[in-house]
Amino acid sequence: MRLVGLSGAIILLASIIVSGIFYVTARGLAWTPGDMGFIYSSVLTIGFMISIGTGLFGAIRESEEFLILAGTACIVLAVLNKVFTNILYSWSYMDIVFLLAGVIMIMDRFHVRRIKIARKLKEEMAPTPSTQKPVVPAGIEGLTVGRKRIFGFREGLRLDVESPELADRWRMKLYHDKDAREIVRRFLSSDLKHIEPDVKTSTKPSYPELADIEKMSGRDIQSILDELAEAGVLVGELYEKLITCPRCRQSSKVFLRSKCSRCDSRKVRKNRLMEHTDCGAIYKEDEYYGPGGFKCPRCGRTFQEKSELEPIGVTYECESCGNVFNDPKQYYYCRSCSYEFQFENCELEDLYSYSLNEKIRPEALKNVSVLSLAEILEGAGFKTDTPGVLKGRSGVNHEFTLSCVRADKTFAVDLAVSEGDVDLKMVLPSYAKFMDVGCERCLFIAVPKLAGQAREYLEANKIPYVEGENPTAISIKAKQLLESAA
Repeated sequence: MRLVGLSGAIILLASIIVSGIFYVTARGLAWTPGDMGFIYSSVLTIGFMISIGTGLFGAIRESEEFLILAGTACIVLAVLNKVFTNILYSWSYMDIVFLLAGVIMIMDRFHVRRIKIARKLKEEMAPTPSTQKPVVPAGIEGLTVGRKRIFGFREGLRLDVESPELADRWRMKLYHDKDAREIVRRFLSSDLKHIEPDVKTSTKPSYPELADIEKMSGRDIQSILDELAEAGVLVGELYEKLITCPRCRQSSKVFLRSKCSRCDSRKVRKNRLMEHTDCGAIYKEDEYYGPGGFKCPRCGRTFQEKSELEPIGVTYECESCGNVFNDPKQYYYCRSCSYEFQFENCELEDLYSYSLNEKIRPEALKNVSVLSLAEILEGAGFKTDTPGVLKGRSGVNHEFTLSCVRADKTFAVDLAVSEGDVDLKMVLPSYAKFMDVGCERCLFIAVPKLAGQAREYLEANKIPYVEGENPTAISIKAKQLLESAA
């Protein structure tokens, strides 16, 4: 139920009741159906009551269409009442109250729309527990069911719900996707700063640095890159536009065809016209070629350097009909479906190069490191939770970046990410939690590295730690430390 829209309808209802009471008190109630004032008042009353009913329905059912209809009707009736000065509804500031009620109902419509989209998105994008198996690719183009849902909501997310919280949820959903996480990991773990599409005539554009992911998963890497870019994890930059066939939507086998302006033959030869600077003769370039170099057909002078020839233009010659012309007809031909078309009928496909969004690097580094560690630990027989909640001796529940269990032994892991060194202030909250829960092994992960004082503090209290900013290296070191205590 929308309380704002409901309040608008209630304000309108209260205004009608107050107007009626004032009118009856001052003038009495008289039934005069033939009087124009009576008819006008009746029409306005019915209109306001319909507006009230529509507004109540829209607020209760959270229907933006009914809220718009109710608010608009209220404003129109208020304007008519002001123009014709109806006695029944012209008390004091009543017109302003009518307008206010209408505006409130219309404004609540926008909030209703955002809430409905956000609620649906929240239901569909609820975080998946790490104990579940990765979603198996299904459906057309190798997209998972979850990925199709993201496709269905991302336009609404971008256009209607500018909410940082929902954008965070979207990114978290992508971090939990194994293939998307692997792409981000490569940007974080290696010298991969920028990837560009490799365009070949025999296949669709691909990204060589990610080819093994597509081969192993059978997924469409381009769709994953698009989602990562729209979620703000990657930054896409226009690389090129491909001409795509309007019939089969393929770009790999589209070729340019130049035709004779007279007979439409494709046997067209391009001739470069060159001027001999010495004598001013103009001939086709190949007519200057001689056995020992260059020779002018007009003056007969031979020369070795092409610098004596000046290009002055281009002509085309049809090998079928002999026609010489300046502007050939140009078409595109798709060899995939044997369809010929002109440029104005083609489709343009955008190709993008991608790089990591440096603004979310700390977030990506933390999530990819934790989820990669959870995946490795599960492969080693651990049962993991991200985040993990453990109850301390004090009775307080503490949340850790990750908790895991193997052979009835519980382990707690906390990870801290900083633009500089991880200092003692970031270590102390984790240390306090470690001491309260009393696990078999606690582990602190610092990205990129610990400050000297923080490192000394952990060593003095015998808390094992891992430093680094390579998610793969962090996961391997952390696994070794946890297994040694399991």
